[in-house]
Amino acid sequence: MNKISKSGKIEGKITCVMPCILIEKAASTNAWRERVNIDAVSRLKLFLNSFLANFNQEDLCEFIILCPDNECSAIDEVLRSLTDSKKYRVLSEKSLIPNIKNFTNEKLGIAGWYIQQAIKLAAYKIVKTKHYIVFDSDVICIKKSSYKDFLVNNLPVLNIETKDDFTRIYSSDFVERECAIKRARYSVSSMLLGYQQNLELLDHFLGETPVILDTDNVEALLNRLECFQNRDWCDVLADNTGWTEYGLYFAFLSAENVLEKTHSLVSCNYILDLERSIWHPNSAYKLPRKYDYQHFFNTELEFGYFIVIQSWLSVEDWLPNHYKSKQNFYDEMSLWIA
Repeated sequence: MNKISKSGKIEGKITCVMPCILIEKAASTNAWRERVNIDAVSRLKLFLNSFLANFNQEDLCEFIILCPDNECSAIDEVLRSLTDSKKYRVLSEKSLIPNIKNFTNEKLGIAGWYIQQAIKLAAYKIVKTKHYIVFDSDVICIKKSSYKDFLVNNLPVLNIETKDDFTRIYSSDFVERECAIKRARYSVSSMLLGYQQNLELLDHFLGETPVILDTDNVEALLNRLECFQNRDWCDVLADNTGWTEYGLYFAFLSAENVLEKTHSLVSCNYILDLERSIWHPNSAYKLPRKYDYQHFFNTELEFGYFIVIQSWLSVEDWLPNHYKSKQNFYDEMSLWIA
């Protein structure tokens, strides 16, 4: 029998939430974002196959994929080609956020990106477990894991990235650029919530997907946003740029002094392996990178459970020359995972 928390949530199991879109349309000034449409189905299949192969399915409460109305059928077909488990289901993003149409390219430029972030926060309403982990479809599970692996001192972990991490990984001119972007997102997120930015965290950043969220604290965060802004939280986010879901979460937990009561803070390579991921063009990295089996699965070194292959990157910026296409790379990586 499952243990139930005081708020009525299931403990000991995890829910997974993934926004997904097969065809994204960006504003003309951000047309580069439409690269995510290339190999979208293959990318989704690679992630799902890797998760089915490497995550202990007994620890899974549900895996919920949220997508546009007109893509539910196609994504469900992809899902059912891989598993018939009833734990996995596809829902319309509009069923979760009825006013999702307020997120427009005219206001946001890259509305799809902001919609995905809003979905991850809104998901607390349908999650049955105390914690849930949010994914993007360009994540790959590269290591055997279970729910207990995501807990340290009985608290779910949060990857923390620091300026020192960036200095170790990236070229010197890229370090300040990356820090500036992260600081700006945290600053905007703090401002929207009505908090003073915590100066002690200027060089500490919450790692990105996958991230484990505390259901009760996400609800409290959105309540805080509505109370401070005096209107629906979704409308606030749809009218503003520069925030991120993780910036809001980090700012809220920090300002309310519950960060270390809610999560165990771990290194940038603990859940998401930042150093093995393909986050940026090759030119951003300090050392030459060779994306082969050894890079992702070198068992002589400790490595995290997930990596990202950033879907919007141009293949010219990272794909090894001997691969004919990203699809060719995905096919080979599928064999490595199997």
